[in-house]
Amino acid sequence: MEHIFFAYCPLTYDGEFYPEAPPGCSLTPLWPATAGLLLCICHVVDRSLLHMEYEAVRPYLVGERLHNLLHSGMRWPPALALARLRSSEWDDQMPLEEFEARLVPLLSQCLERQNRLPATLLSARASMAELRRGEYYWVLQGTAESRWVRWVSADYRLCEGPPELFNWPDPEGGKTERRRPSTEDARAVAAARHAAAVKARASGERDAVRGKTQPAGATRPAASPEEVAARRERAAAAARSEVALSARLGPPPEVDRQPAPRQDGPLALEEPPTYNPKGAPHAPA
Repeated sequence: MEHIFFAYCPLTYDGEFYPEAPPGCSLTPLWPATAGLLLCICHVVDRSLLHMEYEAVRPYLVGERLHNLLHSGMRWPPALALARLRSSEWDDQMPLEEFEARLVPLLSQCLERQNRLPATLLSARASMAELRRGEYYWVLQGTAESRWVRWVSADYRLCEGPPELFNWPDPEGGKTERRRPSTEDARAVAAARHAAAVKARASGERDAVRGKTQPAGATRPAASPEEVAARRERAAAAARSEVALSARLGPPPEVDRQPAPRQDGPLALEEPPTYNPKGAPHAPA
């Protein structure tokens, strides 16, 4: 049984900024809360070490209401992903009290209006940076015939890619896949790729003979106008899809100005029940 809690972790600089985990914990970063602090899911890996240093961690725990909403969001990951999307423009210099006052109603809205979103749980067909083949992910936008779909990653971010990455259900309730290329098409594609590889290899050999090979760390050649146009089109499509998601949720909620009660203890660190050989549960000693 994994134990987790939510806390604001200070950022440390070691060539690049990263959140410093509480003793005995690993992290899943969620939000930049305020200057120098990042809201994280803290996964307990060494409970004894955490308990020894817990008094130093206590001031960084989130408020009780936000704690409960974050737990609920982990049960429906699209809520966390959508809240991250809608809060991406927030000022990271706001005080923690204001951050929680804005995040609490936003998470509540994303959870309460989940029936407005066409979310589908699909299994991945491929393994890549944000996917593991055979595991299931929430897909929020797109269909099997779309150019791109958006799904929720394991760390609660919205990612995008082609629909071929997932197994899509057919209307009868089974699974269907997009049309696979014919044997002739596959051979033509393989031949084109082979010809391009041979050409690139020959070009590299000629450059080596002429002393024109690029040194390590050299900059890449400028993108062609077609590549630039394609990137702009994809960025515009992503922006439109974000607007569409936000429109389904409705206008942003009003800020919750009530003071957030602080935690008096680790709400998610209670001992799990243990069991005697006869199967009757009892509290740990």
